[in-house]
Amino acid sequence: MDVELRKQLWVFIRRLHREGHTIVLTTHYLEEAEALCERIAILNRGEIVALDSKPALLARGIGRTRRVCVTTTEPLASLPESLMPKVRRREGNLLELQLDKNTDSVMAVLDALRAHGAVIADLNMEGADLEDVFVELTHGGSA
Repeated sequence: MDVELRKQLWVFIRRLHREGHTIVLTTHYLEEAEALCERIAILNRGEIVALDSKPALLARGIGRTRRVCVTTTEPLASLPESLMPKVRRREGNLLELQLDKNTDSVMAVLDALRAHGAVIADLNMEGADLEDVFVELTHGGSA
């Protein structure tokens, strides 16, 4: 489905929902489920492993990690060796890291980057999202 048709479909579905209709949506796009659904069922091998609201799913304590996005003023030629296992994405001067909430210190990461010559321009941290919950419930956290 092209982008414009998809947008029109979501406008129509939202209108039906506002009018009191129940909509059952099956999707592999977790961003859609987060944005459009009041209750979310997660299936694993044909079995329902979770059925709840997004806030309730996120409140289960699933998702021991947080994403930290660091933007530096200049792209880094290299990274500290200690951060390499934590890198999720690295593009230009953007560095996205996956940190364990229990063992990784954001300050230690920033200190390591600064000691490596990075000048930090921006920092953004995100907690677990529905994708993290899905992975934890369907793969036991070892995706």
